[in-house]
Amino acid sequence: MKYDALNLKLRGKDEKKICNMLTKRYQLSMRRLLRNNSEDIFKLFMNACANEIDPHMNYLSLSNTEQFNSNLSLLLDDIGAALQMNDDCPLIHTLTPPLGPEKK
Repeated sequence: MKYDALNLKLRGKDEKKICNMLTKRYQLSMRRLLRNNSEDIFKLFMNACANEIDPHMNYLSLSNTEQFNSNLSLLLDDIGAALQMNDDCPLIHTLTPPLGPEKK
């Protein structure tokens, strides 16, 4: 907090304005922090662990996984093929006419 106050002082802000700005900033941070639930905290922890193993890895919560799968299935319809999973490998089940921008 001292660093923030000193930076604002160096920019020419007066003491009262600095106090108001920092109070608003930290109250907003506290409100954001209190909005987190246990799932959010768990997700942050798991992302930190995953990033230690591989910097390109992320933890997907159940809700994020469902949304990802839903978005992926919408994308697969656009390529003109209905896919089917076989032993964790996608296989083309049937070919369908691709959906162009005018048909969506």
